[in-house]
Amino acid sequence: MANRKIDDSASVVYEVDDHTSLLLRALDEIGISTHQAYGSTFVMPREKRYLTLDNVSRYLNELNGKPQYRAMADKPYPYLEVRQSSYADRIGMYMMGKFYFSDIDDGGEWREYGQLLLLHEFAHYLGGSGHGDRFRKAYLHLIAEEMSPELSRYMQIRMYEETENIKKMKGK
Repeated sequence: MANRKIDDSASVVYEVDDHTSLLLRALDEIGISTHQAYGSTFVMPREKRYLTLDNVSRYLNELNGKPQYRAMADKPYPYLEVRQSSYADRIGMYMMGKFYFSDIDDGGEWREYGQLLLLHEFAHYLGGSGHGDRFRKAYLHLIAEEMSPELSRYMQIRMYEETENIKKMKGK
């Protein structure tokens, strides 16, 4: 997140997103589907990956076509547009029925879009801007429905833990 000021809510969500994405990729690479944490064993799903903006568009519009998600959106759009991003400091962004994704990573390599990233941006469509309670509720609901309830619970615990760590660092 080069040169972008982020608040504590965003910091928590981005930290948990990054950690979870790396964890899912590592578990997949070594062929393990469980993760032990917080005194529990979580069965972790494989994260779907999308290689083109056309595939991203199909997936997001498939989600948009589900009645339960359309009912959650403040302003449902009949079709969600996916465009290439011109924002160098963001992988993905949602704004008024349009999703913007950068297709080249920092190393100049073609980017893969993970399901977590797409669900994160879709949660902005459902839960508004920012990364507060409404967004988190939508995001964790999407993860539970589209990936796994156990992953959603794991991320909820991680978000709580990260929030508490920030409070301790600030002396609250």
